[in-house]
Amino acid sequence: MRRVLHVGPANSPGGMATVMRILEENPPEGWNAQTIATHVDGSILAKLMVWWRARRQIAQLLADSTSRPDLVHIHSAADWSFHRKTVILGLCKKYNIPCVLHIHSGKFDAWLGKPGNSTAVKARKVIAESGAKVVVLSEKWAEKLAPLLGDCLVIVNPIEAFEDTANSTPPPTSPPDNVPREEGKLLLMGRPDPVKGASLAIAATRIMRNQGREVTLHLTGVASGHKWSRSAEAEGLVVAHGWLP
Repeated sequence: MRRVLHVGPANSPGGMATVMRILEENPPEGWNAQTIATHVDGSILAKLMVWWRARRQIAQLLADSTSRPDLVHIHSAADWSFHRKTVILGLCKKYNIPCVLHIHSGKFDAWLGKPGNSTAVKARKVIAESGAKVVVLSEKWAEKLAPLLGDCLVIVNPIEAFEDTANSTPPPTSPPDNVPREEGKLLLMGRPDPVKGASLAIAATRIMRNQGREVTLHLTGVASGHKWSRSAEAEGLVVAHGWLP
């Protein structure tokens, strides 16, 4: 039976970890799946220790002809996440192992800049040298990233495909008819990362309050007392719910 190794932030809160978990639990027929986490929330030291341990584990796994996977599926965001993954791309090239580079970031194009920018040139070069297949989440992202990285395959995240429909109720696509909307409530869902826009949403809520509108912003993924929401919570602008099950 063939084996695929998923590499990325498997133990960090957020959508990438959810996708990795679903793919590991539902490998294609005839495949086994394994995951190695390369990131952890916490201090810089904690992040470095997890990355060093993961890099060593991946290198040992790929070097062993009896245990190396048939495919490495690399899950990457932008910036330092991608820089870490270039090391894994290099290991795949060294041991001649096919690999997929799965880009999840919503700011990857902004981080790369224009096609002639040094960051974009280096990224395209390391991808080409490794022979990695680049996967993006939508046609729109393929249009944005193909000029920067080369050919991109579009594969949507498999969240709905592997839902346990026998034991769960599908989420509603619209509010129930008999439940009135609560006016003045705004909702932003996402981890506490600048790219998710929590600070912008808080600022917009404050502007609307100053204009006399009765609005309250509800945040998920941002814990009560977080540095971004602390003062807004004290003002009664924000309700921070943290991570919801």
